[in-house]
Amino acid sequence: MINKIGHMDDFLVEYERVLERALSYGATNVPLTGFRDRGINWKPPKKFIPACHRGWEKVQNRIIDLLQQISCDKSLDKEEKVYRQLLLRKIVDTMANTMLGGKTYVLRRIAIHGAIPPIDLKVIKETQRIANRDNHESRLTFSLIADLTTFVHVCDLLKIDFRQGHRGLSLIELKDGRVNEILLSQMERYPLEDESLDRLKDDNNIRPNHKQQATRILRQKIRLDQVHTILRDDKGIDPEIKMPIAVVGDAKGNSIEEENYGQFLAELIESSKKEKCGVSSGMINCCLHLGVGYSSDTNVARRKAIYAASYSMKKQLKNPMMEFTEIRNRLLTLVTEKDMVIAGNLFEVNLHSLPVIPFLLWPIPRHSLFDLMKRSLVVMFIFDLPGFFLMGKQLGVDLELSTRSEADSIKKRIGVHNVVTFGNRMVTYAVGDQSVKLASLIPRFFTNLSRPAQFLSLCAKRSTINRSTNPRHAGI
Repeated sequence: MINKIGHMDDFLVEYERVLERALSYGATNVPLTGFRDRGINWKPPKKFIPACHRGWEKVQNRIIDLLQQISCDKSLDKEEKVYRQLLLRKIVDTMANTMLGGKTYVLRRIAIHGAIPPIDLKVIKETQRIANRDNHESRLTFSLIADLTTFVHVCDLLKIDFRQGHRGLSLIELKDGRVNEILLSQMERYPLEDESLDRLKDDNNIRPNHKQQATRILRQKIRLDQVHTILRDDKGIDPEIKMPIAVVGDAKGNSIEEENYGQFLAELIESSKKEKCGVSSGMINCCLHLGVGYSSDTNVARRKAIYAASYSMKKQLKNPMMEFTEIRNRLLTLVTEKDMVIAGNLFEVNLHSLPVIPFLLWPIPRHSLFDLMKRSLVVMFIFDLPGFFLMGKQLGVDLELSTRSEADSIKKRIGVHNVVTFGNRMVTYAVGDQSVKLASLIPRFFTNLSRPAQFLSLCAKRSTINRSTNPRHAGI
């Protein structure tokens, strides 16, 4: 099936077809029945899951076709090609996110690169052949091509399997070549732990010219085992920074679903469309200012959104609470005014960041999602550090800024891309006599639409608990 998709409108028509198939193919072809008073009976009919997987296979194959068309379209410049590729890959991200149960802490452990890797269609098509073969063997399984996603970096295939009557997940790495086959057999005698990498260096059974390749294979096997442990147990060792992960939960230890401000954003968007000027603004939890601009001209929409977000922040500064002024003045002794804010385009940040909840899962109307993709709708955000500290104080969390040397130390240990700083200082808070760094938490406020107040409330609960275990953790 070949469609001409050079024009953006034509591309989005085809995009909507593919998206609809990804989200609704199973329910359309095998409608769920058996509704109960408290919702759906989620013991699915035997034909429903195979229908979903068949739809996903069609989506995956169609996306590869569209990626090929985009790469060959001489009417598109490089920037536009990358933009459309990312839009398509976000559909695959949505499928992967569903397979992983929407667990953000898992998403973050399988993204190991600091930026979204480019696609290699030659490699993808070879993997497609294997994925389609596996998918045809049983419709109770589905193999997703990892290279089509933006964030699955630790394997070649992400496979879901319902043949045992429950959901099973596996991350599969495909290996080719005689040398790899020999090395894999030699790796079997090594426990899947980081200490094995040191023992491998002194293994005389592996040729010196194969040591580097063997180390890479073993490191990947260890990483995959650590991710499988996290998927199975909701706990384990972070594969990148080698620290225990801590999944914040309620008093009974149950994980807590992240609250989002999607409904608030949807209302702002609707308001901007109703207003003649095409502008609306709002503030979330004292610290996150949103500006919405709507216009058929992308540049006009962007200017409107910047104005609206700035207006919201200036409004707060014009009539500040006394506590806000005190906090702001204290922070100005540590960082400059410019360093106290993070600003950007909400949609573009989600599109280019990883790992994130794909914007296609934002709880806003689908027509608004397509306006964002057309760039006729622009949402700008400004995250204000003094406002965040004020919210923390109101909720009983004493936030502080680290020293610059502390921030540099953390960057060296876990990577620059995992650390958000203000004037090269990290936001911290105390748990007992330990200082907990919110190194990678803040971006979720503008990538996943997470509410800052919910996280600060959880921080407040943690800071009042006398923990018997070491509170050092890799984050939630």
